[in-house]
Amino acid sequence: MIRLTSACNRETYTWNQRMTVTLEGIVSGFSVVEVTALYCNPGCGLARDIEVNYSYRGEAVAVEVVPGQWLFTLIDHQAEPMYRASPDPFGGIPSGDRGRWLAATPRQIEAVELTGGFRPRLVTFADIAVPARVEAVDADTLAAVFGEGVRLFGGDFGGDARGG
Repeated sequence: MIRLTSACNRETYTWNQRMTVTLEGIVSGFSVVEVTALYCNPGCGLARDIEVNYSYRGEAVAVEVVPGQWLFTLIDHQAEPMYRASPDPFGGIPSGDRGRWLAATPRQIEAVELTGGFRPRLVTFADIAVPARVEAVDADTLAAVFGEGVRLFGGDFGGDARGG
């Protein structure tokens, strides 16, 4: 008789992560989001090729850019950009070792700056009173939406659950 055992492990990791958005000048906003990651070692996920399934609980970052005009940073897919943008936040854990990376993430308090393709999605509303009319905003062309001189200074994620 031959018995086969599965080497599939599933671990759940949860942490709070602060997302901060800063526009040029003194305008900024932040939100603290709870991230839960269900990790399955390679080949064992529900779809066999998915190692991590993330879920989020929190609110979008809202920044009043000019009176009556708001910029919102959506909270979807926050953990993956943080993972990809981190140069080496955990002192030598290979980027491909996602299980160890996820286990260390709750202890990460240094912010990871997000640039280029790692930036979260930005949206605004033509009329804040009618939220059904959402409009995507390109981080590189904020002036086209909000007026001359408005530009994104920075955006980052950090594990600082204190939020302020």
